[in-house]
Amino acid sequence: DPQLIKQIFPYLTDATTTVAHARRCGWLSAQQLGITMLSQARQAGVQLLRGRLTTVDCYGGRINGVTVDTKNGVTKISTPALVNAAGPFAPELAQLCGLNLPIVLEGHVKISFNDPRHAVPRDAPLVIWNDEVTLPWSEEERDALAESPETHRLLKPFDAGVHGRPEGAGDTVLLYWTYDASGGELVFPVPYDPNYPEITIRGMSAVIPRLTEYFDQMPRPYVDGGYYAKTRENRPLVGPLPIEGAYICGAFSGFGIMTAMAGGDLLAAHVTGAALPNYAPAFLLSRYDDPAYETLISTKSTSGQL
Repeated sequence: DPQLIKQIFPYLTDATTTVAHARRCGWLSAQQLGITMLSQARQAGVQLLRGRLTTVDCYGGRINGVTVDTKNGVTKISTPALVNAAGPFAPELAQLCGLNLPIVLEGHVKISFNDPRHAVPRDAPLVIWNDEVTLPWSEEERDALAESPETHRLLKPFDAGVHGRPEGAGDTVLLYWTYDASGGELVFPVPYDPNYPEITIRGMSAVIPRLTEYFDQMPRPYVDGGYYAKTRENRPLVGPLPIEGAYICGAFSGFGIMTAMAGGDLLAAHVTGAALPNYAPAFLLSRYDDPAYETLISTKSTSGQL
């Protein structure tokens, strides 16, 4: 019902025909969550060692210990267990054990900028647009962009998925759009299209038209990003690895904040030998040894991307 949509979401474009409103969803601060969990871990006796893990002793086909380079020198730790929860560094850490993980990396970038005009209402939810977007340009701009092969692509439709939301109590807005999700090597800071900020603001203006008020003078956004570490069917890896005492907890793609704690619980059951839930096999690395599973993921029509 377009009238109902306009009543509840008056800031959305008139082209909106359908809205799926997940009312029990929300967001949280990943940084504060991490600080809280680290504080609780320390209270339980966990010690934090800052450094770079450089070698893993796998003699005899089992984990015997690791070597960590720290600012105070080299530290060797004897241990029968090693959990690879290194996020986008998981493939690199696995190679220290002589293992190759079926994980690909996908660079993702977001922008944040001040929205003093409140083009994005402060009470707006996370808004995700599920249609292709053709960027809005004036006729003069379109003619100029069409003249160059480098800029002509800006006239073509961009993939669906531009999304954004307000952030915090001020007037900050976050926008995301992975219109070019190319994989590659791990590089920091994450490389991105220099036109990304303007492309993203223009793309989101097709969803929230008041963002066009910034076209004459584009905001100066802060740009940052990271990597999705993901399997090809976008299902995490949680459980033992082929080396005794080695475990993986990773490939959480773009839903790590939502699922990592559940993944940690599942991993703890593997490490401690506790009873496993019936869904545990679905996240094992060994699932790729099943020909039926390989057939399933090779014939499915969706990527599993959220």
